[in-house]
Amino acid sequence: MDAAGQIAGRPLNIDDARSSMAPGLYRRFRRRLIGQTLLCVIPSSIVLWFGNANLAGAVFWALFCFLYFRLLFLGRPLELLCFIIALAPHITLLRGISFYYNAVVILLLIALVAYGARSRGELWDLLRSNPLVIGLLAFMVLYYVATVILIRQYDTNLRLIDFALMVVVVIVVSRVRGLLAPALLGLLFSAWGVGFAMMGNISQSSGSRLGVMVIDDYSIGNPVSLGTPLALACLALILDRGRWLHLQKKPLVRLILVIPTFALLALTTSRAAWLVTAVGFLVALFLDRRSRVRILLLIGMGILVMQIVLLSPFGTGLQAGLDRTFSDERTTANRTSGRSDQWRVSYRAVNASVGSMVHGYGPGIGPLVYARLSRDTRGVVYDVGGESQLHSLYMQIGVETGLIGISLLLLWLFRAGFRILQWCRRNESVFPLVCLLGYMIIIATVSGNDLVSGTFLGLALFATLRGHTAVKET
Repeated sequence: MDAAGQIAGRPLNIDDARSSMAPGLYRRFRRRLIGQTLLCVIPSSIVLWFGNANLAGAVFWALFCFLYFRLLFLGRPLELLCFIIALAPHITLLRGISFYYNAVVILLLIALVAYGARSRGELWDLLRSNPLVIGLLAFMVLYYVATVILIRQYDTNLRLIDFALMVVVVIVVSRVRGLLAPALLGLLFSAWGVGFAMMGNISQSSGSRLGVMVIDDYSIGNPVSLGTPLALACLALILDRGRWLHLQKKPLVRLILVIPTFALLALTTSRAAWLVTAVGFLVALFLDRRSRVRILLLIGMGILVMQIVLLSPFGTGLQAGLDRTFSDERTTANRTSGRSDQWRVSYRAVNASVGSMVHGYGPGIGPLVYARLSRDTRGVVYDVGGESQLHSLYMQIGVETGLIGISLLLLWLFRAGFRILQWCRRNESVFPLVCLLGYMIIIATVSGNDLVSGTFLGLALFATLRGHTAVKET
């Protein structure tokens, strides 16, 4: 592995890394990565289409581990990191199926250690020179350690480490954007694979929603877990004229990719994913004047695609999602799938005492607090008495760490947002800012401790980095 093209001490430009890669090297890398991604996606998706989740998991993890360790032994850690990004939707869906659930964090850690060992200190320099990244990692690690100490369970909040490692993976890859583009294309194809496989298994028992399937009374997947990578792919295709996928000169290709992506996104009926996409479009309309007409046309095309989906055999699920979101007959609890009940209980928990307001109940204690207070909180009907995970990172941090924790989180987000906005104005780009806003929306509805949320935040933090190294892999 040779390092070339060092441009230290200044913010990265959107096209720095692309120009630093030889065209032949980029084309070979792209073909290789997409090929390996499809090799994992296609067989497992076909098996999943026929409703055999256990076999789909076995096929996927066998192929994934073979290619993972092959890249590891060939000394291609950067390609391995891209491979992980590309398969994030499949990893999220099939972790724990025919494979040890928490092995994902081990695989992420091994890949980063392998990269750090071959990068001759570049990974350490990257982290050391970026306080925002160091602050995020420190917060996540300390939060996890405190959870283990308080409740004596190693797997509670372990996904915080998943998330933090994925942020670092994306940041490392995004510094060489010749690697980032095929990784994001692979993520698109992986999300397609999950979506098309589940189209054969949509049923009334799953609420006619794409992203969750019920097999032998066992439910796998989540509409949010499928909707968020589709939203990310949709925004990458449309914003900044597709430069983040190196498709700025191929509008027809982008259009061909956008149509099925948007159709699958609509079928998930994931309100979080819909909101991420809508906010991305609004930000682009406000900040990217040159693209306003094109984005308005694409919005019109999206509405047309939704109308076509409504007329299709899958239209029932989409109509139910629209009614669930916009119908005047729905209550707040119905619209938010019980999240309003959790907010009500959380508000009571935070205001129970001065201590609970200032420092909270302690990391990992949130579900126990909900189980205790939901029994006697007036009007609550969602999972009363159950140790329900709090469906928002803001809610979780507020209950478990009080004003101290939530203030640190909001201060960090504000600082990151300011840096990212400056970069976007300087580089006439909106994608990193939209990724940050998308992440902030996601964690308002779920905890966001997953690989795709880490991808959102990692792409956003690209705009806060300084220095650039293009790396060749042979």
